[in-house]
Amino acid sequence: MKKIIFCLVLFYCLSLTFFSAIAGEEEITLWATQDFLKNCLVDEKVPYVNQSVMQALKETCEVRSTCGGAFITSINKLGPLKANEKKNWFYYVNGIMAHVGAKEYYPEPGDIIWWDFHRWDEGAYISAVIGAYPQPFLSGYGGEAKKTLILHTASLKHKAGAFKKSIEEQGVKGIELKPYDNIDIKKQNSMLIVIGSWQDLSRHKAIWDIYRNYRKAGLFIKFEKDKLQIMDINGKTQKELEKAAAIVGTKRGFGSDSVIWFIIGTDDDGVEAALDILINEPERIKFYSGAVVTSGEILNVPLSIKY
Repeated sequence: MKKIIFCLVLFYCLSLTFFSAIAGEEEITLWATQDFLKNCLVDEKVPYVNQSVMQALKETCEVRSTCGGAFITSINKLGPLKANEKKNWFYYVNGIMAHVGAKEYYPEPGDIIWWDFHRWDEGAYISAVIGAYPQPFLSGYGGEAKKTLILHTASLKHKAGAFKKSIEEQGVKGIELKPYDNIDIKKQNSMLIVIGSWQDLSRHKAIWDIYRNYRKAGLFIKFEKDKLQIMDINGKTQKELEKAAAIVGTKRGFGSDSVIWFIIGTDDDGVEAALDILINEPERIKFYSGAVVTSGEILNVPLSIKY
């Protein structure tokens, strides 16, 4: 009798393993970094259970918190060194800054929960990051994978089509490709990816409206006299480039669960080089908040964070 029970239990366990392998184990990815690229503390896949971001973090890391556990002060012993230091832990769901506390958000299978310890400023914050690509287009925020609309300038139609194909191959569904022809991006409910040179895109008022508030939007790049300038989080220009392109993103609003990504450069050649990174070498932007591609080099944006 004991042998029969043992065999039944063994068969049950093997069946669970077999069917889990077929279906794919449900898990979430947990990251913890400092200033994005500067220091990676945690990069782990965690079995999915129905629990909050806070619970998942505490099961994986050494965590200190305040305000009844609602506010993280340190992860794996990394936290503010001074009482008034403007550095804190922020978390992102698939590259979108969460607008609820870690005790309130319950991730879905496949989500990337990314904690980063960085400086903040009253006039600027990093609302969306690119380093979890192909997220957020794959899973979205709150379990809702919204449709993705890719808008491109006329001269980049072919390259934009190649990019659409590559992101579809990574499992992203519901992608629409359109030429950017005075489409009011404020009225679009989709995830947006806008592709083009600054010379072409700057003709559109909606682009100007976003870029004149570049710091508040958390883009940390701007164009001056056909040159791309990269800033730190304080809004100070740290580098100026004649030929370059940026991959940067921003939320559609403070409480929004949609983003706008810009793949934008000084000319079409630069934009195509940035698209080539996303198509052929997306692993090169892992943990980047934003990126500027120039002469084969990829710079993190904000370029340097001063303390």
